[in-house]
Amino acid sequence: MQVPFSIGVTGTPGVGKTTLVKDLTNVIPLTQLAKNHECIEFNPRDTADVIDCDKLSKIDLAGDQNFIEGHLSHWSQVGGLIILRCRPDILEARLTKRGYSRDKIRENVDYEILGGVWQDLHDDIRPKIEFDTSQSGDFLAKISSWVQQGCPHMVGVSDARDWMSCADLWN
Repeated sequence: MQVPFSIGVTGTPGVGKTTLVKDLTNVIPLTQLAKNHECIEFNPRDTADVIDCDKLSKIDLAGDQNFIEGHLSHWSQVGGLIILRCRPDILEARLTKRGYSRDKIRENVDYEILGGVWQDLHDDIRPKIEFDTSQSGDFLAKISSWVQQGCPHMVGVSDARDWMSCADLWN
């Protein structure tokens, strides 16, 4: 699928970003982009690589036509965003299956409950589309249609899924 500009595929860890992009072409993992531009450092306290979002936000992606996949891709200079969300109970099960620690699961589930990446996008004017990946669906067809339409702005912060107001579904 040819895209008019780079598009970030973002969302809380465990929502399905990697699964979604496996059938797309022109995908660049955010960690690779960060390594290529020296925006990543090892944090010995967490024993994990940490991406410097300030440096990441300065990488010029003008003219690129790729999908940038990663939970911080909304910090990069992509032209549009595909935001993936997932019901907190399903997200918790996915992260447990991956072997995440209780603390890391709680951190990510809380992040999703509170709006996930939307917390960083209040003044963001890039075109966005949001999908609930709690159940499987034909997301590629929907993404293809969105791209063919020129990536119109489909959602804003006020349209984002509100897991707090429907806690009875997942509690």
